[in-house]
Amino acid sequence: MLRGLYISGTAMRTLDKRMNTLSNNITNADTVGYRSDTFVTRAFNDVLIERMYDPSVLSQTKQVGPLNYGVLVDELVVSYAQGPLRSTERAYDMALAQPDTFFTVDTPDGPRYTRAGDFHIDGDGVLLTAEGNRVLGRNGPIQTSTNPDDQFIVNDWGEVFINDTYVDTLNIVAFDDPAALRKEGSNLFVDPSGEAANEVTAQVKQGYLEGSNATMATAMIDMMTVARAYETNQRIVQMTDETIGLAANRIGTV
Repeated sequence: MLRGLYISGTAMRTLDKRMNTLSNNITNADTVGYRSDTFVTRAFNDVLIERMYDPSVLSQTKQVGPLNYGVLVDELVVSYAQGPLRSTERAYDMALAQPDTFFTVDTPDGPRYTRAGDFHIDGDGVLLTAEGNRVLGRNGPIQTSTNPDDQFIVNDWGEVFINDTYVDTLNIVAFDDPAALRKEGSNLFVDPSGEAANEVTAQVKQGYLEGSNATMATAMIDMMTVARAYETNQRIVQMTDETIGLAANRIGTV
């Protein structure tokens, strides 16, 4: 009987974490370049129950059957599916057309990677992310011009020009195993393995931004499903608790 409490308890705890993940996806549905999370669960390994030292089976063990202890969080998987592209007509906005590539930015903690291309320049003409991190080219931070009459141009291969003068090429990278990347906040990814990222040539669309790949409608449906499952397990816990109470207060006093 107590097993039912444990199974429903683990389910409620797991469903609560899944709800938090869905809520985070919905919150970032309008975040530029956001990559949604998918919550993956699995069941605990089954254990085999045996009857031991039972006089009815002459002290021999007899298999009763398998027992499961509920579910647990297996992993949180990031979806790298391409988000929708929308035109902004802003020169410093950029989007990557390949879903498994990233811009490289310089942070106080070292290089990080992002899909968010809502860039701007500072007073010195250095290209920055929305959070103020420097956008890296293959030769270092991208240095543009502070002259408003100069044209800032990025072609389809990520090559940066001021008017007709070549400046640098955006340091766009890909990874052999994108699943190894970890979110670090502020729309940044870090590679905990520390392995060098692979420089690639990817299509860059200037004047566009990539939207979040989180689908609002799907997330809302999943949230309703999770809420109903949570309520069901909650009722099971209540019924099991009432049954234990009856057994203790009535049967136990006979």
